[in-house]
Amino acid sequence: MTGFFHVHPEPVEELWTNEYFSIWDFLFEILQDKKGFTECMGYRKGGRIYVKCYAYPGRDELHRRGFPELSHKIANIVEKGSGLVPEEYAQEYKELMQKVERILRVCVVEVE
Repeated sequence: MTGFFHVHPEPVEELWTNEYFSIWDFLFEILQDKKGFTECMGYRKGGRIYVKCYAYPGRDELHRRGFPELSHKIANIVEKGSGLVPEEYAQEYKELMQKVERILRVCVVEVE
């Protein structure tokens, strides 16, 4: 097995967090610690279908690039909402997730 693919069925317009991997997706990869293991997800936004993927860079790379600090901040936001991200934290969550995606070198493609 070289990776996983999953979908977020509700469109982003109904559940805005569906545009991002969850912190649990990242933590699963960290526990496995299989460098190069690929995680992909499909989601819908604006009536279009997208696939977003990243290849796990390994624990050492994550630590060097500041992932642990970001993941703690994200987990704290999720904890405030009992597993969901409260709307009042949406902008902060999005900014943190975008930083995480830069660390993980996420690729997004539109599926026609």
